[in-house]
Amino acid sequence: MSPGIPLLLTIPLALDPESGFTMDLRYAAGCWVGGVLWVLGAAAYSRSTDLIGIARSTPVKNLGPILTTVFGIFIFREFSLRNPVDLAQAVGGSVLMAAGATLIGRCTPEGAERSGQGNAVAFLLAFAAGACFASYTIPLTFAVRAGYTGWEALFQMSLAIPFASVILHTAVHHRLLPTVMTWPEIGRAQATALCWVLAGASTTIATERIPMSIAWPLTNLSTLVTLMFGVYVFREISIKRYRREVWLGTVASLVGVALLALALK
Repeated sequence: MSPGIPLLLTIPLALDPESGFTMDLRYAAGCWVGGVLWVLGAAAYSRSTDLIGIARSTPVKNLGPILTTVFGIFIFREFSLRNPVDLAQAVGGSVLMAAGATLIGRCTPEGAERSGQGNAVAFLLAFAAGACFASYTIPLTFAVRAGYTGWEALFQMSLAIPFASVILHTAVHHRLLPTVMTWPEIGRAQATALCWVLAGASTTIATERIPMSIAWPLTNLSTLVTLMFGVYVFREISIKRYRREVWLGTVASLVGVALLALALK
């Protein structure tokens, strides 16, 4: 997946006359660190998914965006006690979306073994993934605040992804090259890269217009989409068996979205 990300990002930069492929070294280095964090997060998330399934690992991973609210408040000063109502709505909305993700995460995949130690490792990996994904937003936001476009910031971040992926793969598997994949598998991996580019660019560009403490928590809506994949595509959980958790998680997420929207006023 990783080689396709920077290649795909060259397209919008080439088409946009206002964007460029270069960046001040300070901001570029920060974005490169963001790329390394993304690779670590993606690896942790992938392993967690292997252990407990996509429907359970994703809600825990999605606790990460609540950290972006903390970053937005304390690092970028997007909200303050001078406007306590807006601050409460931003924090409350982010917390509710995290709560909704947690409730959905309580659904147990069909046939899953209840291994306390194994589950603990899997959930820890999922949370680590969320922390990594939240942390890479900091250098991206600094770059955007400095006047660079979301595409430019994301492109600089993407340059580190293939290199960090190769280094991590070599360290884990003790060989440089990955297992040879079939063409359909390669196609699916690059389709995933395209989805990542579109999603990452959409959220990063959103931070040019709205606070990061609101833009990134809204990505928690992906929990509901992932739940549907876990139910109908991968057949991991029974939506009838966990109807209460699904409904409570959905309602909490939607109320969280409403509070975040009110905080924008």
